[in-house]
Amino acid sequence: MCHDVRNPQQRSEVWVRKGARLTTAEIGPLLARGVTELHLAAPEPDDVGEDESARRLARAVAGSAVSSATPISGR
Repeated sequence: MCHDVRNPQQRSEVWVRKGARLTTAEIGPLLARGVTELHLAAPEPDDVGEDESARRLARAVAGSAVSSATPISGR
């Protein structure tokens, strides 16, 4: 998933989290709930997840006086 899928009546309720891997069995229930659009990404075998990518980028650009924290949502 490229974004959270939220309950349109209760926006704080997340049905599917960004970054989740969906199976075909999980799509049917979303359609039944009225979800009409999903933004999906199909990763290649050598693709890196967003948190690992953020870690690598932080290591590459951080100077001696800079520290990095655990990435959250690719940040």
